[in-house]
Amino acid sequence: MKALGQVALVLFVLYFTSYVVLRSRWTHRWEKDGLLYMEFPSSPSWVYFFYRPLCLADEKLTDMHFHIGPHPEPIP
Repeated sequence: MKALGQVALVLFVLYFTSYVVLRSRWTHRWEKDGLLYMEFPSSPSWVYFFYRPLCLADEKLTDMHFHIGPHPEPIP
């Protein structure tokens, strides 16, 4: 049972670390409102759902915003 707990801990640390790396690479400031957004790729969509639990916690703790795909361009 102890080994199972250690494996679960290692998997969680890898999950969390990969989220931090992706967050640092996919974060940008949107000029329209000046807020920081983490932009998930449109495809594959599983990436968004895989990291959604951490996004919810991140949003509550840091006021980060999230969306899938690029922001729409304003219509002139």
